[in-house]
Amino acid sequence: MLPLFTGLSQTPFSGVSGLFTGDSKPPEVTVIIPNGGESYGFSDPLTVEWTATDDSFGPLPISIGISTEQGGSFTIVATGLPNSGTAVITPPGTVTNFAKAWVIANDNFGLEGLDGSDDYFTFDESFSAVSGLFTGDSKPPTVTVILPNGGEAYYYAEPLLVKWDAADDSFGAAPVTISVSTDGGATYSLVATGLPDNDSAYVSAPQVITDLAMVKVFVQDEFGLTAFDQSDGVFSLEGIFVDLKAFLEGPFAGTGMLSYLNFFGYVPLSQPYHQPPWNYSGSETVAAMPNNDVVDWVLIEVRDAADAQSATSATTAGMQAGFIMENGSIVTLDGSNPLQYGIEVNQNLFAVVRHRNHLDIMSSLPLSANGNQYSYDFTDGMNKVFGSALGHKEVVPGIWAMAGGDGNADGQVNNSDKIDVWVPQSGSSGYKPGDFDMNGNVNNQDKLDMWAPNSGRSSQVIQ
Repeated sequence: MLPLFTGLSQTPFSGVSGLFTGDSKPPEVTVIIPNGGESYGFSDPLTVEWTATDDSFGPLPISIGISTEQGGSFTIVATGLPNSGTAVITPPGTVTNFAKAWVIANDNFGLEGLDGSDDYFTFDESFSAVSGLFTGDSKPPTVTVILPNGGEAYYYAEPLLVKWDAADDSFGAAPVTISVSTDGGATYSLVATGLPDNDSAYVSAPQVITDLAMVKVFVQDEFGLTAFDQSDGVFSLEGIFVDLKAFLEGPFAGTGMLSYLNFFGYVPLSQPYHQPPWNYSGSETVAAMPNNDVVDWVLIEVRDAADAQSATSATTAGMQAGFIMENGSIVTLDGSNPLQYGIEVNQNLFAVVRHRNHLDIMSSLPLSANGNQYSYDFTDGMNKVFGSALGHKEVVPGIWAMAGGDGNADGQVNNSDKIDVWVPQSGSSGYKPGDFDMNGNVNNQDKLDMWAPNSGRSSQVIQ
């Protein structure tokens, strides 16, 4: 006799039907609400209604997803729901004109049915204030975006001035919300809410280099009547890309680095430089490591100066945490693209690479510019680092790396790194500053192979 469920080990369900021994008919699903044309508050609970039929549903066969981009994929926002025909979910919190709801039904045999809204609906800003001045108001507000309205260019790190003209009989004290799109109006990100109707405000733009930026100004009066306007055309958010390569001595092996800390799950999901001595306030965070090649977090400063000797900390134009990869490339949080800074370079650009237990380095030459792309390889020459051989270390012939052993990140490898950092951590494992070779364990190898040969070294970065 054949087994009842041959080949089902690959299915996403492990439940077994007590009524059927086989099922080749997938569930049938139809989304009823929202099905296109509706408008909802972007943070309000959303009711989804559907019909789903199948011969072998279990007790919790339904998942619900939401897509927020035109033609985009959906994100699951609720799963393990009964086939009740309706559910109230929490939307993803995105303001967009291109939302769809998706209902996915899986039966006990791993067969799946799927349906989405027939057309797009919108997630808009919403207010809940009630007017104390009027008993009724049927006239909606009016609003017109004045600036930016298309064709302008701004550096995204600088405050963005938004101007508008709005009118209504029953505005409250804070009726204005501002959103910015970086994809030509397909989706918007909320950048300011609860603003007074002062006709203008400075906001922080998304940290994205794009030629497809737009602004939307949304207003709502005290009776819930709303209006919005967006830029007539796209404008630019400008900046520079910084493409760097460097090696850390600790995890270096052969011609690249080993990503033991990532393999063991020790690399934190948020940048670790928020504490002394760095005190960097950036909020760089990932939900998961972007790929297996991540070695660790690094902190990158860019300095705008005439030459390396004058590139002091006072010339710092931008700072950002990113990932250093096995091949030495330093990338943004997606694990592949170079860092970007919303700045204008006035003289020459120099880069400082900081790491939590290696000696910091600074480029001795200006970064090479090609349009808005700036590049530099620290690894291929003794004189590529300010301070030359004093500033970094040749780990194999022709390849140079940041020297390890600076456990307290004070810019020097000395007894404090051994006594105050390595000794109390010896024998432990995890994401430890005393783990100089960055293999996840603090042991004699860190002291003998990293700290001892580098004792007496110091960073040559100009402060």
